[in-house]
Amino acid sequence: MLLTVHEETSDKVHWEKIAISDPPFRIGEEDGPNVQELKKRVEEYKPTWRDRFFNRVEARKRQMLVHIDQAVREDEKIYENWKENKEIAQKVLANDLQSWRKVIDDAKPFEDIEEMGSRVRYQFDQPRRIIAQLDINNREVVPTKVLTLTKTGKLSEKNMAKGRYLQLYHDYVCSCTLRVAREFFSLLPVQEVVVNVYDESPVEEQYGCILSVMFPREKMDMLDFTNIDCSDTIEQFEHNMKFLKTKGFKLVEEKQG
Repeated sequence: MLLTVHEETSDKVHWEKIAISDPPFRIGEEDGPNVQELKKRVEEYKPTWRDRFFNRVEARKRQMLVHIDQAVREDEKIYENWKENKEIAQKVLANDLQSWRKVIDDAKPFEDIEEMGSRVRYQFDQPRRIIAQLDINNREVVPTKVLTLTKTGKLSEKNMAKGRYLQLYHDYVCSCTLRVAREFFSLLPVQEVVVNVYDESPVEEQYGCILSVMFPREKMDMLDFTNIDCSDTIEQFEHNMKFLKTKGFKLVEEKQG
């Protein structure tokens, strides 16, 4: 799970299509989908012989139409949602940064990362560009113990080799970094995302930037993110990173635009 954080991301929002989309129906001129469906059921209603015998066919139809008001309200919600989404799309495409922030706040794309102890902050640096800061905060999210079963079926626990732990942590950091960038590209019409990752460096023994990557949309759109090596993928982008296999991350400077 720690090595595939980057694979689960929000569905891409096609703001251009939403901004020019037609209404789901002409309100005030035609019935909405829920009303249409209800009327269709009434028209296609096939009375039983009992209904015909007891002369209650019309009563059955009136009973079905009792729900017409509810269907109207549901159709009004559909129309209002379309109207609201179209207005938001137009503002997003016009680089209205308040709308950009609302999209991220509503989507909450980093909840699972933050549940593991990390924190994502961001700012709009210039039109169509975002600078994000990922604070890892929780080195213990990567296990330090290895659990195995002995030949007799007993559970054995031992410390993970330092080199293996550092490599797992390295891949986890890179996976989270890719995830942050992917979320912004999925939810907003940004062209570039810079992600600066902060954690305590075991080499310098102080808190600071351990990875800084500049992600252009063109290159990100070309990648298939399933079954990739995250650290190798980071290497394909402009980045600052110093990772020692026996010691871990060293502090680096943030990428400048």
